[in-house]
Amino acid sequence: MRRAELPQPHRRSEAGDTPLPHPVREVPLSALAGPYTSLPDPGNSDQIDCEAELAVVVGRPAHRAEPDQAALAIAGYTVVNDISMRDWQHRTSQALQGKTFDRTTPPRPVLVSPDEVDHAHDLAIGCDVDGQSRQRGSTHDLLFTPADRVSYAGQFLTLLPGDLILTGTPSGTGEPTADHLRPGQTSHTWIDGIGECRNTITHDDNSTATTR
Repeated sequence: MRRAELPQPHRRSEAGDTPLPHPVREVPLSALAGPYTSLPDPGNSDQIDCEAELAVVVGRPAHRAEPDQAALAIAGYTVVNDISMRDWQHRTSQALQGKTFDRTTPPRPVLVSPDEVDHAHDLAIGCDVDGQSRQRGSTHDLLFTPADRVSYAGQFLTLLPGDLILTGTPSGTGEPTADHLRPGQTSHTWIDGIGECRNTITHDDNSTATTR
């Protein structure tokens, strides 16, 4: 799974820096979870945050394709609840360490085809926590289109069917106000016309150290 960081102007300003043109980071499969499953409090982070994100699902191999060609490689779109550990994310310049905890990235496992949602050009996107509005935005605010993202990532790697590319999040995360998630709280992430994820943070009974 590939993620493209901070592409929406409001979210970028909250983060306090200007991103490189197309930052891309990879997320391991161990970070995936179900769209309605409970998500573990890892026990070693005090800054758990949630983000609603549009995800692009690749349907055919793409390598060094221009955006118009890259658009043909998009099989569909889905919504992802991107749970982030902000204290780990900002511990070093490598933000990925706060984005790869086990079972913290639940996508909705149903695709909506590009023609059904006009290539996700202008869809409302948001996140609620315990019924209270946290994020509101539109995919129209994306700094780069989904086809731009596929085209760029394909310049330095070959995208394959099933690859998932996260495109960023609107303003309103808990990061600027330190309004972070606690065990027992439920985040509801959604995109109009695409779907939703609903996840509750729970204490993790398996958070102790293990070796094999």
